[in-house]
Amino acid sequence: MTGPAAPPSELALTPVALTGARVRPERAAAFARLAERLFARRHTVRLGAWDQLFLRAELEADLRSISPAFAASAPEGSSNAVLPFALGFFRVAGDAIEPVAAEIPVEDAALTAAMLAEVLEPGARITLGERSWRVGDAGGIEPWDGPPGA
Repeated sequence: MTGPAAPPSELALTPVALTGARVRPERAAAFARLAERLFARRHTVRLGAWDQLFLRAELEADLRSISPAFAASAPEGSSNAVLPFALGFFRVAGDAIEPVAAEIPVEDAALTAAMLAEVLEPGARITLGERSWRVGDAGGIEPWDGPPGA
């Protein structure tokens, strides 16, 4: 049996880069609120057990309702969903999404990329560590092996 996941501040830092990361206008405000909320809640593992259970359940329910990628990765009733706190390290700047640092704590790179793709316009490229994805026309992601910036 494993214990709770390490808080984002204790995860190894992962290099991050976004290219052509224009936010879909209709999703900008909702993503900005989600990013702020995830950043503020990134230390829930340091709360008491009761508070942790309540806040985690509330956050999971909200994420399932707004993100098909999260809902697919964490079906209702699952108790070991990875919470995408890495999204709290991005911000909306004008018509783009940008990371707040060159390296951020990422627990699940594929989930983070899939959730970013839900708010980015097609053609954006997401690189987390050694893995890269391109946002497709339908908002999904596909692995990207092309040169950086291409």
